[in-house]
Amino acid sequence: MNTEINFLERQPKKYVIPLVLGITFLLFLAVAIVTLYYQQLLYDRAIENEERRLGQIEELLVEHSQETATTQQLRDIQKSIISIQEDSIPNVALYRNVLGLLTSSDQLSNFTYSGANQFVLEASFADLESVAQYVGTLLEQAYVTDATLSSVTSATDAYQATLTFNIDVDLLREELGNND
Repeated sequence: MNTEINFLERQPKKYVIPLVLGITFLLFLAVAIVTLYYQQLLYDRAIENEERRLGQIEELLVEHSQETATTQQLRDIQKSIISIQEDSIPNVALYRNVLGLLTSSDQLSNFTYSGANQFVLEASFADLESVAQYVGTLLEQAYVTDATLSSVTSATDAYQATLTFNIDVDLLREELGNND
C-alpha cells in the first residue's frame, strides 16, 4: 500500500468567500434592477393614465368654458338689447301719432327727429287757424313740452308751416311704447 504523505499544508480555498459574495451581490443587483424596471413600468403606466385623464378633463373644461362663454355672450346680448330698447326713441310711433293728428296725410311734407329731444315737421295747412289748432292739439300730448313756430309761408291755396316741438323722451316712451 502506498500512502502518500503530503507535508504541505492544505491551503484553504481563497476564492470561495469572494465568489459567494460576488454571486450574492450580482443576484441582489439583478433583483434591484428588475424591481426598478418594474416600478418604472408601473409609474409610466400611471403617468400615461393621468395624462389621458388630464386630457379628458381639459376637453371637458374647454367644452364647459365654451358653454359658459356662449351663455355669458347670450346674457350680454340680452342686456344690450334691453339697454337699446330702453334707450330707443319710438320715432315710428311718434311719426304715426303726428301724422294721425293732421286732417290728411298729404299735409305732411317733412318730419325730422333730432337727437336733442325735439322734432321738426313741415306741413301745409288751409289757414293760420288750422296751424294754431294743430299746435294746440300736439301741446295737449303729455310728451310734448314746448312748441315753436319756426316759419310760415303763404302759398297759393295753403300755408306752409315749419314747427319745432320739444319732447320729454321718457313720457314719449311711456305713452307710445316701441316702434312696432
